[in-house]
Amino acid sequence: MHNVTVAILMLLPYITWALPVAAQDPPPPSPVQLIVAAGYNGRYHPDHWFPITVEVTNTGVDLDATLEWDFDDWSNTGTFQRDIDLPRGARKRVTFYALAQNHRQQGTLRVLANGELIETQDVPINPINNNSYVVGVVSSNQDLLNSLIGRMVGGWNIEKIALEPHELSVHIPVLSAMDAIFLHDVDTLQELTAEQRQALQLWVSLGGTLVVGGGIHAEQTTAGLDPLLPIRVGQLGQSGDLSGLLELLEEEQFQPPVSQSPINLVELRPTGEAIDLDGLLTRRPLGAGHVIFTAFDLADLRGWTGEASLWTALLDMNVNAQPFMGNINATFDNALQLNQLFLPSFWVLLAYIVFYILVIGLVNFLVLRRLRRLELAWITTPALILLFVVATYGVGLLIRGVQPIVVQATLVHGFEGQDQAMAQAMVGLYSPRRDTYQLTRANEVMMQRLNIWNENNQSATAMAWTDTTSQMRDILVDVSSLREFQLQETVALDIMVSSEITTIDQRTFRITVTNRGNQPIQDASVVYRNAIVPIGTLQPAEARETTITADLPDENNTVTGLQESTDDVLHRNRLLATWLSSDSIGPWGGDTATINRIPDDQVYLMAWQDQPLLDLELNGQPFAQQGLSFYLIQLGETASPYEAR
Repeated sequence: MHNVTVAILMLLPYITWALPVAAQDPPPPSPVQLIVAAGYNGRYHPDHWFPITVEVTNTGVDLDATLEWDFDDWSNTGTFQRDIDLPRGARKRVTFYALAQNHRQQGTLRVLANGELIETQDVPINPINNNSYVVGVVSSNQDLLNSLIGRMVGGWNIEKIALEPHELSVHIPVLSAMDAIFLHDVDTLQELTAEQRQALQLWVSLGGTLVVGGGIHAEQTTAGLDPLLPIRVGQLGQSGDLSGLLELLEEEQFQPPVSQSPINLVELRPTGEAIDLDGLLTRRPLGAGHVIFTAFDLADLRGWTGEASLWTALLDMNVNAQPFMGNINATFDNALQLNQLFLPSFWVLLAYIVFYILVIGLVNFLVLRRLRRLELAWITTPALILLFVVATYGVGLLIRGVQPIVVQATLVHGFEGQDQAMAQAMVGLYSPRRDTYQLTRANEVMMQRLNIWNENNQSATAMAWTDTTSQMRDILVDVSSLREFQLQETVALDIMVSSEITTIDQRTFRITVTNRGNQPIQDASVVYRNAIVPIGTLQPAEARETTITADLPDENNTVTGLQESTDDVLHRNRLLATWLSSDSIGPWGGDTATINRIPDDQVYLMAWQDQPLLDLELNGQPFAQQGLSFYLIQLGETASPYEAR
């Protein structure tokens, strides 16, 4: 019997293998279906925010879901999330944003609900080379200006991106992926929202080039952008010779292009100038950028051998524009003076240790010997040690505090004559203990964690959007540590000024600044090249005149006129030098610097507010912040007041 049992056991695997396998039921299909579009036709510009548009269909039960995007790589840049309500049968389309700081070729989109993974999809993405000049073309013709691909502007290769009107973002950090934008046969009044048109104006002022095509489409293309244009568009003329464009191509020989459609008659505005003798191309400066109008249809140059050379020559005229680029990432490294972050000096610690040794050893022994109770040392010594431990803990609480601290330093870059400005805020979150926090801003803004490489923990902080807020979630802060974040947002410019600028000589201006707002402008100064001239606080309707003289660009350009720092949390001089200079500033550098981050040919007004500009919530509750706001406003009217229509 035993032998039979052994034989059966030995044959059992073979018998099992020979039996037919019962068919297994396939897994049920996911109740959530996804259609994902990342970037612009799958392309994106590294180090710039790009959109992720997701169409979600839910055929299952009601879900309070979160869409999550990350890059699944070792660099741990965090995740990007969008909360979405998905009732049964819902089909929704939402857009949120992501930022890739290196070249990534794939991202992953997940759908999460109640902490469970509902659906996932890998999405291929194609990075554009960092050393590229990116041209966005908004046109019904996706092939328009394909001749530019591979050409050079300012030593950079041109990359062309075809855009739909709705893909023009209202967020400057997203639009900044483009160096130039062409608008062709687009009804800018009907197909672009007022917010998109306002964003285009600010994007140009910050250094972009906007080319608006005319011809038979001029009426609709200019309808929503009239305040920005260098001309007033007149009637349509006759189609015909465009040979005036050849003067922009002096070193190359081309046959004259011919327009197949009517050419616009135009009237130059005071701020506009004709680029060619026939007025076929006109432009106007707008802040640090330019707006260009073509009196002909952009499509009329298709097939002309000189098309790419013409546009590269035109873009080359503006590629050397010098927009202000503030060095805000080093703000807290150089300027933060938060006492809780600094340890006591070596000599203080040494004195404390010596005092401890004297009390525990010598003083304790002398007192007990005088009392003739040396046997009590086994009681007094532990008691003194406990006393010192409690005292040390108490001193630590006094130094670190018991509540988190939020510090904000905001740089507001605006332009005279415009009512919107770009705000870049550096936010520091200090925690006296190891804890997890959430920062919330009640607008859709771009927020990112900075200096990740300098953090000991590798927590996956999430940048998240809801229908009404932007959040940084799961912020893990170690004991007595600081986490740094950057917020970028378009804000209403609450400092309104007008100016009169008179040129005295090559390096000297007489400037009159008038406060047109309803609140005082604090600690105002006029800035030109390396010179800063304080003009004090301007009350509403008050005007102040000053003369400013600066060194020429090739002469000494050390900053003069800096005010002494009076702030406790942020060192104002170092803050200013960090934002306006690339010199070494702060504890390891000096407090003086050279202004080399603003254009040499512009005059600015700078002013301060002794309070943060952007309200934030900490863990869902309003929270008092420390810090200040700095305004840098380019003087000289740069645009007619924009009227949203």
